[in-house]
Amino acid sequence: MTTEAYAEQRIVNMYMAWRKQWCEMLRQFGMTAMKELTGRSDLLVHLDYLDAGERKKYQPALKAETII
Repeated sequence: MTTEAYAEQRIVNMYMAWRKQWCEMLRQFGMTAMKELTGRSDLLVHLDYLDAGERKKYQPALKAETII
């Protein structure tokens, strides 16, 4: 495999990984497309502004091992 082909494949892999992560997040919100997020500011929460009791209502982000 040439250096260029290897680099191209890594970029494809990166985009596919991002797509997989986005699909999982959309499923958690009961959505099927990114367009459904438009205007949905009700899905945004700034946890730093909440007290500890309110913050517990929200699930933490999934922790995934980063592989580089």
